[in-house]
Amino acid sequence: EKVEILSLGLKQIGYNFSSTTHIIPIIIGKEKIALEFGKYLFRKGIYAQPIRYPTVPHNKARIRISVTAWLSKNQIENALDVFESAVENLDGLDYVNPPNIGEPTKKAIPTVAPKIMTTMIN
Repeated sequence: EKVEILSLGLKQIGYNFSSTTHIIPIIIGKEKIALEFGKYLFRKGIYAQPIRYPTVPHNKARIRISVTAWLSKNQIENALDVFESAVENLDGLDYVNPPNIGEPTKKAIPTVAPKIMTTMIN
């Protein structure tokens, strides 16, 4: 249920991803943008490790989110707010077109996940 809430929320915001499990990889593309996105999430209370080369091919950097059973619906909703604000506040997230993930949405936003990241910092 929590995975479904997060996945639906992210898709409504405009993120593209193909995962149906509790692990949601958000393809960002450029390593620099993925690092900045990870820092932004961390500052907002979400721990999500950027995954980049050599773990994944060049220009296929991503943020990997894990939804855990102990996360509350409120934490998930807060995470979605952070992911939505990221689209508005981070340069690069408005033009990234995740490769092989499907058609880009209104702004070609990269696949991202909300405050339900691997671990809540608070």
